[in-house]
Amino acid sequence: MYPYAIIGNCQVSALVSEQASIDWYCAPRPDSEPLFGRLLDPAGGHFTLAAPHPDQVVQSYIENT
Repeated sequence: MYPYAIIGNCQVSALVSEQASIDWYCAPRPDSEPLFGRLLDPAGGHFTLAAPHPDQVVQSYIENT
């Protein structure tokens, strides 16, 4: 599981891969059926946003957020 990070808002959470793909997400509750389940099954679905030019992507932190 190390190539994944968890994101959430104290109500729901998702596992995000190193490639910025949401590969596991259950809603509206954590014990619901997964909407995206590629973590366990390659055909399980995922959600990905990709930059058109990934070599030009910059990451930054907005202070106090």
